Amino acid sequence: MYTIRKIPFCVFFIFLSFVSIQCKKTAPPPNILPSITREGKNTFGCKVNGEIWIPFFRCKYMGGSCKELGFDVYHNASMTKLPVYFTLGVQKLTYDSSSTSFVIYTDGQQINHTGNVIDSLHILFFTDSMAYVNYFHPDSHSPRYFNIETLDTVNNIVSGSFAFTLYGNRSSDNALDSLTVTEGQFDFQIGEFSKCSN
Repeated sequence: MYTIRKIPFCVFFIFLSFVSIQCKKTAPPPNILPSITREGKNTFGCKVNGEIWIPFFRCKYMGGSCKELGFDVYHNASMTKLPVYFTLGVQKLTYDSSSTSFVIYTDGQQINHTGNVIDSLHILFFTDSMAYVNYFHPDSHSPRYFNIETLDTVNNIVSGSFAFTLYGNRSSDNALDSLTVTEGQFDFQIGEFSKCSN
């Protein structure tokens, strides 16, 4: 039987680290996935259970804090470009004022090469009532990857693709619940970034 382990206490403060970064306001995104780019355009998008999921969160709901997209891709030492570590938080506010969010972070694990780094990451997806985590279900044959396709320390770009299944428990019936993430794309500048919507 699979159960969710305790989520590290620091995860709940990941978004808070982006509060001091200057907000960049944008128009509401179209309901299409972002183009596949490897240029450091600071984009993120995927499908969750077949539905397009793009970050969108208005600043006014958070008292000016930037919550739509925030990340910190950083080096651990000033003298070296690799390895890199990162924390990423993205949220989507729906029309009924409910929200969902991804939190993805390395928690001390190093990323120093391209390829599938999913085993070096903690991946969580929050709804208003449940948390899903990236446990590997042995019977699952669905894709499970977080591919770093560009790791350019000269132009400071990290980008790639992802797909995985996340698992959570329904406390009501103790049945294993899951959601499937597909067609994921990300394209970030190495450094700190945060934005919200008008």
